[in-house]
Amino acid sequence: MRLYPERVDSAYLWCGNRTDRPGREWVAESVKSKKNLVICIGDSWTWGDSLGESHQGPKYNDTMSRYSQFYTSLLAEKLNADWMMIAWCGQSNKWILDQYQIIKKAIHDGFYGQYSEVYVHVCLTEIFRDLEDFAWFKPKFINDFDLFCKDYFETFVLRGIRGRTAIPDKHRFSANFWDMEIDHKSCNFVEKTWQQLLFDKTKIKDEVYVPVVSGIGIDPLVKWLREKNLKELERQFSEKLIDIKKRVDNMMLCDLNNKHATRHPTAEGHRIWADHLYHIYK
Repeated sequence: MRLYPERVDSAYLWCGNRTDRPGREWVAESVKSKKNLVICIGDSWTWGDSLGESHQGPKYNDTMSRYSQFYTSLLAEKLNADWMMIAWCGQSNKWILDQYQIIKKAIHDGFYGQYSEVYVHVCLTEIFRDLEDFAWFKPKFINDFDLFCKDYFETFVLRGIRGRTAIPDKHRFSANFWDMEIDHKSCNFVEKTWQQLLFDKTKIKDEVYVPVVSGIGIDPLVKWLREKNLKELERQFSEKLIDIKKRVDNMMLCDLNNKHATRHPTAEGHRIWADHLYHIYK
């Protein structure tokens, strides 16, 4: 890898639904001496899961389809840029933000000095996937689930974004299929989520806030709440399961969500997202 600022022993760190190597890559790049550079960081949505035949073997990575269809390369084309994708399917915001801080430091240190502009986009995943890494967390609010979520988001997401240096204007952050009430301007957040954009395009009404949607986020949350004996928070969360189910049902109905796997965006869904980001960056 020429664009990743640290040593990469293997671009294939996990096997996903295959038991043989190389499995899925977590970093990819296109270097063609373009004027600018686009770096996108995220989870399976950024990775391009379900594009082409990437949802199944043997064409597990299906780089031909993914590299031509995922939003990283589409955005780079619009911005006359080389590109690097850093994404791990099923990962948490902790991993995503650790990668962001690596890139942010590299930019600050001049690692990408050959480029006129370096555009960074970080597409965050649902909160609570990383809750097991923060078992020590002592919430400020134990009787209001919405405030509990905002406290968690502030503690483990916003602080992870800010780090120790100012956030450059060309660094933008977004949410994929989850959402919550946040101050978008405070950390260069894209106002609309990716999924909301797809709902708007297909005229599906879904205006509820759901900070967590999949079992990867729900399971550690419920386990943690029970271990801490936070019964009121657990009760209030259980009331949100109706909204979560509605979100999942709407994703299944949306033609811009792939019918394979866990309803990742289609190629057209990636194009729509790339167009949206381009108008923000330009």
